[in-house]
Amino acid sequence: ETPFGDVNGKMYYAEAVAWAANTGIVKGDSNTGAFRPDDQISREEFAAMMARYSEKLGNDVTADASVLDDYADASSVSAWAKDYVAWAVEEGIMGVDTTVLWPSEDITRAAVATMLVRL
Repeated sequence: ETPFGDVNGKMYYAEAVAWAANTGIVKGDSNTGAFRPDDQISREEFAAMMARYSEKLGNDVTADASVLDDYADASSVSAWAKDYVAWAVEEGIMGVDTTVLWPSEDITRAAVATMLVRL
């Protein structure tokens, strides 16, 4: 079982979702509490999951949000995600060799792979 009403416990991913929720890596949609398993996730949502995972491994994930000032779209980073995205930028996981972060854009598989390798 998962804490999310929209995740069928019989689905192939339910055990992974339950683990990620129990460890605090995923928290669900802040407005609805739903996991939204059929939706795409944004780049800032993925940065949040990576930061929470890194923190579970014992790493310090504090960051100076002013690092976002170097990006043309810094103002489009959601308030709840600023610290996570700033951490990803400081760690060289996100925002490398670019002047934009595209925080609310759906993340691509290629971007996920790149960010995981950088982590």
